[in-house]
Amino acid sequence: MDKFSVSIQAYHELSQQEPALPRSYLVEACQQSLDDKWDVKRTPGECPGAEISFKVLLENELRKYVSTKMLHKFNLENGSYAGVLGLKGTSALVAS
Repeated sequence: MDKFSVSIQAYHELSQQEPALPRSYLVEACQQSLDDKWDVKRTPGECPGAEISFKVLLENELRKYVSTKMLHKFNLENGSYAGVLGLKGTSALVAS
């Protein structure tokens, strides 16, 4: 809807006329769940647009990277978090 600049009210009217279109409340819920993933803010000044904080994006990517590396180390050490946590000779059991 944003791509074509159609308001939710206009989409609601279209979805009432065309049964093949998803209902507007479903589209709104989907749009809200996507909006909740990112902290999108208006660009400052008179120019139209939006921006996402670089700091927030970088923090999220680093979290994903670190969690992937920890999982990779866990798999390499045959089920032991000892190397990751700095606990030599200690192993942990993980229930799958």
